[in-house]
Amino acid sequence: RHAVPGFENAKLRNFAMTVGARDSRKIVGRHNLSGDDVCNQGRFEDAVGIFPEFVDGYNILILPTTGRFFQIPYGCIVPEKVDNLLVAGRAVAGDRVSHAAMRNMMACTVTGQGA
Repeated sequence: RHAVPGFENAKLRNFAMTVGARDSRKIVGRHNLSGDDVCNQGRFEDAVGIFPEFVDGYNILILPTTGRFFQIPYGCIVPEKVDNLLVAGRAVAGDRVSHAAMRNMMACTVTGQGA
């Protein structure tokens, strides 16, 4: 605060108790869930669950107030090149926007139950 003009009287008021990463590694799956799947109510024959249209991240905020939902395909929890493994939680296959929808606790629960 002493080195930045205008911040001479600045005081730390609040900070997070823990540091968290909002993005992480994801698998390359048999199906890579896309933002289009999430935002346009994607439907899949191999669905393992459903989740409301709720995206929070990358300057996108869509709250689950409309009743719209997308299905979670089995292919996004199956790694493309690894046998006998299913992935749940925020590591499922997909792009940035789908990751912003799939990284929360309830989506992690749905993929875990699907696995």
